[in-house]
Amino acid sequence: MSDIERLYKYSKYQDYKNSTVSKIHGNEEIVNKELEVSYKFNEHGFRSKSWEDNKEECYVAFGCSNTLGVGNPEDRRWSNLLEDHTGVTVYNLGIGHGSADTVTRLAKGWLHEIKPTKVFVLWPPHPRWEVATKNQVMTVSATVLRERHFNEELNKIHYVSMDETFNFEINSLRNKYTLKVICEELGIDLYTLNFKTCRHIDKKGARDGEHSGPFYQRAIADEFINLLDK
Repeated sequence: MSDIERLYKYSKYQDYKNSTVSKIHGNEEIVNKELEVSYKFNEHGFRSKSWEDNKEECYVAFGCSNTLGVGNPEDRRWSNLLEDHTGVTVYNLGIGHGSADTVTRLAKGWLHEIKPTKVFVLWPPHPRWEVATKNQVMTVSATVLRERHFNEELNKIHYVSMDETFNFEINSLRNKYTLKVICEELGIDLYTLNFKTCRHIDKKGARDGEHSGPFYQRAIADEFINLLDK
């Protein structure tokens, strides 16, 4: 596999491949203790069952932490609830702090191999984008810029970009149209929701007290089910 092909498929949870962990980052707090949460990752570093030997019809879910289900039990994520409703396996390729770039990158890297008949996307917030190095892909946002030590020139470029809402909007449109073309070329039905959908529901109900909880996940699943029934 070439370096470019590997980056298309890259998950930042590579260190957790084929393992189960109680937390996915060091400062993840346990606030809502009634929720029992663990994170089980497949051989590619995604919180999903393996698709390697699958020969049945399947779907794929893309998005950020709301799709990965940070602070939520796996069986109460919207992708799992959608799977329960349809009876079709849904592979979850959500990435915490992911961006619209993340969605289209992973779609380009994985859809031709997984071969789903439908793709479901809960689009991440706009003010994020990806930057690739030879070894990894990371999402850049205001938070990341504060926490990482970029050189002065790179910081300047990123901050200028982040001051312009237009840059976020046009990047979002690029990704949405790109994903649409990828799915059309592969004969895949595409269903999407905006990240703001149902945000008022169970806003900090996840285990960490920061992410939306199970009632939100149920609401997102119901929105996708409504799209399917139209």
